Amino acid sequence: MTKDALEPWLAQAEELLNLGPGPYDATLWDRIGHTPPEPPLSETAFRTVFWKFARSRRSVTDIMRFGADFAADPPDGVRVLTNATVTRILTDTEGRSVTGLEARSLAGGRVEVAAPICILAASTIENARLLLLSRDADPRGLGNTHDTVGRYLTDHPTTTIARFDKEAAADLAARFGLYGYREGGRTHVYMHGLALDPAWQRAEHALNGALFVNEERADDDPFTAAKRILKRQSPSVLKDAMSVARSPVRIVRGATARAIERNYIPRPISRVIVDVALRLFPNTVARDFQNGRLPVKLSGLRIEATTEQPPLPENRVTLSDKRDAFGLERPFVFWTAGEAARANLLRIGQQFAAATTGLGLPRPQLSDWVVDAAPDRAVTIDLGHMMGTTRMSQRPDEGVVDTDCKVHGVEGLYAAGGSVLPTASHVNPTLMMIALALRLADHLAARQPRG
Repeated sequence: MTKDALEPWLAQAEELLNLGPGPYDATLWDRIGHTPPEPPLSETAFRTVFWKFARSRRSVTDIMRFGADFAADPPDGVRVLTNATVTRILTDTEGRSVTGLEARSLAGGRVEVAAPICILAASTIENARLLLLSRDADPRGLGNTHDTVGRYLTDHPTTTIARFDKEAAADLAARFGLYGYREGGRTHVYMHGLALDPAWQRAEHALNGALFVNEERADDDPFTAAKRILKRQSPSVLKDAMSVARSPVRIVRGATARAIERNYIPRPISRVIVDVALRLFPNTVARDFQNGRLPVKLSGLRIEATTEQPPLPENRVTLSDKRDAFGLERPFVFWTAGEAARANLLRIGQQFAAATTGLGLPRPQLSDWVVDAAPDRAVTIDLGHMMGTTRMSQRPDEGVVDTDCKVHGVEGLYAAGGSVLPTASHVNPTLMMIALALRLADHLAARQPRG
């Protein structure tokens, strides 16, 4: 699919997610009225990118939480069954057409929901697991003729490539920090980062990747100290008490944030406070929210690199020998970053070091594995951006669903969510997941007779 083909649903997804207006590249600077930081790093192997944050429409200090927002205003014609875990997909005897779902409760209840169309939206691990568990027609599971269900599990391998000390933190936080912008009665938050330039990627045959900043909490952070005292886990009560006493402004900010969060302050007033704070001090306020709405004390910054991961068939979800409360096989997940992703993280680290040289910026403290060019030593983590176990493909032997998200060879059975994404790029997948879900909804609506 091209971006143009997806554009209508991407725009709808942005509205649904309450995201800010404007593009995701350097042209956003003009839209939000900010001067780009100088000197530019984006004239090297990198380009400017922005992440947008989905803020709740219900709670002015919170991020978007789908469950709470759905429960507060459920759409017409929707019936939700709770305490009902789907345990099996029902089909005809040949497994070529879906007929419904079986659901069970921990109390022993069981129900069959008859439906000619079923959409699996149980996330990357459970979508694959449900297909593998549904073996009435085929012992291999549904849609698994070519052993593709559960394969190509992808995520975003991420690691620390450099650090900046407390003295350099202010300059870097301003460069890569968060920016507030108010439009249409709402204040939006954007985070500035760097991504690999497409032209550089093509020339170097590199994977996609990006850089962003994480802030490190100081050892004498007053809220951490207070928590240790309250939990009777403090190695030195006097030292922790002094940390609290030295930070009265942070304590007041934290108390105000808690009062807003718990609705002790009337909503119209709290909304004004938060909007003004986000507009004037976006870095400070967004950091407070990121750390549990407490204004923590920082000791420095980490530069994190995240990379696209090639779809590897050995990264997969299978069924284990262990059973859950319903007696069904639990999922077994195997995932590793892989050599190509680790090599790309090293290239990002090396390019970042080269980009900061001679620009008058604070000198980064590169991670040892970057200095030694030893990507196998990098401590990589996943970002919880699981994708790919029912990946989209034009051919059944290369994936699980077609371009309409229908499971190959099973009429009426569809999948939604990150499991259908065939590649990972480097970005958070939520926007694309929502766009594809909206596209699927329109596709199914067009199939139904009016009325």
